[in-house]
Amino acid sequence: MRALSLLALAALSLVQAKPFNEKRSTFAAVRPPSVPLAVRSPYVSTWSASDSLVGSWPRFWTGSIKGWSAIARVDGKGYPLMGDPAQDPIGTTSNAVQKSLTITPTKSIYAMQAGPVQVTLTFLSPIEPQSPQLQSIPLSYLQIQAVSTDGGSHTVQIMVDISAEWANADSSKVASWAVDNSVSVTGGNLQTFTIQTQSPTQFSESGDYPNWGTAVWSTLNANGLTWQSGDNASTMRAAFVSNGQLSNLNNANFRAINNGWPIFGFSNNLGSVGTSSSATLTYVVGHVRPQAITWQGSPVNAYWMNFWSNWQGLVQFFYNDLANAVNRANSLDSKIADAANAANGQNYEAIVALAARQAFGGTEFVGSTSEPWLMLKEISSDGNMQTVDVIYPAAPVLYYLNGDLLRHILNPLVNYMSSGLWPQSYSAHDLGSSYPNANGHNDGGGELMPVEESANMLILVGMYLQNPSSQSDAKAWATSHYSLFRGWAEFLVSHTLYPDNQLTTDDFAGPISNATNLALKGIIGIGEMGRIANFVGKTGDALHYSSVAQQYSTTWNAVSKDPSGQYLNLAYGDTNSWSLKYNAFPDRLLGLGLIPAATIALEDSKYKTVMNTYGVPLDVRHTYTKVDWELWTAASASDSSVRQSIVDGVYKYINTSPSRVPFSDWYDTVSGSSNGFQARPVIGGMFSILAQGLNKPGLPAATPSSIDTSKTYRITVGGRSGCNTILSVASCGTNKVDLFSSDDGSGRQHFQFVAVSGLTNVYNIKVAGGRDGCNTFLSSASCGADLVDLFGSDDGSGRQRWVVSPSGSGFNVQPYSGRASCNTFLSVASCGSDLVDLYSFDDASGRQQFTLTAV
Repeated sequence: MRALSLLALAALSLVQAKPFNEKRSTFAAVRPPSVPLAVRSPYVSTWSASDSLVGSWPRFWTGSIKGWSAIARVDGKGYPLMGDPAQDPIGTTSNAVQKSLTITPTKSIYAMQAGPVQVTLTFLSPIEPQSPQLQSIPLSYLQIQAVSTDGGSHTVQIMVDISAEWANADSSKVASWAVDNSVSVTGGNLQTFTIQTQSPTQFSESGDYPNWGTAVWSTLNANGLTWQSGDNASTMRAAFVSNGQLSNLNNANFRAINNGWPIFGFSNNLGSVGTSSSATLTYVVGHVRPQAITWQGSPVNAYWMNFWSNWQGLVQFFYNDLANAVNRANSLDSKIADAANAANGQNYEAIVALAARQAFGGTEFVGSTSEPWLMLKEISSDGNMQTVDVIYPAAPVLYYLNGDLLRHILNPLVNYMSSGLWPQSYSAHDLGSSYPNANGHNDGGGELMPVEESANMLILVGMYLQNPSSQSDAKAWATSHYSLFRGWAEFLVSHTLYPDNQLTTDDFAGPISNATNLALKGIIGIGEMGRIANFVGKTGDALHYSSVAQQYSTTWNAVSKDPSGQYLNLAYGDTNSWSLKYNAFPDRLLGLGLIPAATIALEDSKYKTVMNTYGVPLDVRHTYTKVDWELWTAASASDSSVRQSIVDGVYKYINTSPSRVPFSDWYDTVSGSSNGFQARPVIGGMFSILAQGLNKPGLPAATPSSIDTSKTYRITVGGRSGCNTILSVASCGTNKVDLFSSDDGSGRQHFQFVAVSGLTNVYNIKVAGGRDGCNTFLSSASCGADLVDLFGSDDGSGRQRWVVSPSGSGFNVQPYSGRASCNTFLSVASCGSDLVDLYSFDDASGRQQFTLTAV
């Protein structure tokens, strides 16, 4: 498909665009360490690292300046609004005063007081999870609007400019530029500046910024527009402050970026501005590279090139699409903010709002429409390409917004490792040491994390396959790559339970032997291989890998426990040590049930004792932590107070950190200072709690987090076609729990779920009727017996408390505690027996999966 159909849709946009109109009237307040202004890709990533938009320059994520300034001229006096233009002699000016900042997932909105006029600047970087075409556009919007605040009318002119620093990060490089007014949009023509390095070097970087491509800066030729290009920064800005307009002249003296700092400015005359809002000025800014990356040495086009053959067509569409883009952004902002607030309050809402643009800002779409590739740059910690253990922590945002994004980001890795170029039996760490060149590691080298990356890949595949929005051909995709997945699983079976001295994703902490959390990840990877096998119809493999994972889990739970029995150690036998067991999150997300609920409860209790001002340290060795792993841990916690405390600590960190860099994921929990990482896409892990709340495919409407405790439910088991399937109890005289053929109206096939105070998704399950004066609590015995029966009360052992978690097309139900190292999955036999007992794992037969139906 070409751009025509979307252009027709975009034509509905108003030329004199209205200001951004939020569907949600308010958003949670936050003072970000650094504010996203234009953040759309690894190379369009500009931020404001200050409490005020004015007084310091916007910067690329590395900290290098990306000159971008705005000045309001009110009744003849200049008021800088953005950047630090007044550092040069530009005439009599006073910096505008910042009155407010609002952060939404897609926007940063500043209200600046310029004398008697308030100027609103709205920076919109769209997030388009449903459309690779729209998400591939490396452009961002800025809108500006003015209104009088003293009841009078005032003459207002606005100047906005960017510098040649948008062409290259090396300011000694010579820049060249051009002026274009050929792009026709609804309502007129765009005035556009394009700036590039005069001698580009394709597919190379300076300071993490591209040495090729074109910076684009554009606005509509309306509202008294004048323009000027190529003159020194101070000269042009001083002319505007003095005259209220620019010269409409291009200075074609191409020179080094740092030679006078040439800028490219637009000036608009808004005329007399009163108490009604002025016309809204709209600008487009970004950086385009038609050939985006290399794959094994061959160029690969940016994905947008499938629809537009040049920057002119791209900018035309993007400008015309403004009204539609705003509507989509408003809808997404409201969806995310409402869900986050409902899940964990305003602090969590603020965290995910700040994280959203950064999470996608490390990615860009390339390739063909038949197989879009979502490429990822590691950013900050390294320049690696498609780093598996960066995709892994970032995955919750992809899982939550559109599961197909997981396939798009996995496809380059899966294709490379299926090609025969990668010689190892375990997964590669990345696709190349230096973005944007996907050269692979055909010698089998690179940064090796064999257990880490193999387990990560299997878990990520599982997240895609089990996601509600996965593509209809997911089974065919999994089947075609099954041998690759199985190879990773076989490696894990041999190397997971007692991992030798090796790096994990937290490689800054150094290698470690018998790492508890790494072993857990490997076990979950094996367990997920059982799910993958079942998904593609490999029943034998499904039973094998599920059984191995359960056996390993039982051993792991025993050997990783501290001698005190109160928590798990950092490494087997490392007495008194502890760590965040963040790899418990995919066990809960995917409903594997490999970690006993009692173990999670022990870890929750430990986290309470080691929490600092800004969160929970990564482990006993340091006070630093990783914010992605904190939120993964929060999402897997069974104690809601632990989850809230982690969220509140992270909010305090981003709200008060002295490190003014884009949301650092590695920081100190005592000081709140960054430890060196910034702007990394791993921040997508902030969406873990939202991801956990999604319904899984085929599940009934009642999820563990939304069971209505005022209702009663009929509980039905799978895997027993033609046999009794309804959970039932006898009348008084026996405490037996079995299966019955139908709901007989006695109440003995109806159950109530009573939430256990202080525990999330943990319930007493009680028979609703037909047993007056008799035992009604669903119960399990201590180790030694597996039959499930009824008991008279909750005796505090945990065996009358049940954790209900999603699994496949139903729920797993497990005792909360009291059965360490014993069978814990509520289960039934195949046809021939109706008794209900406990089993060691979910064997994919359906007989450990239960459906809840409100009655």
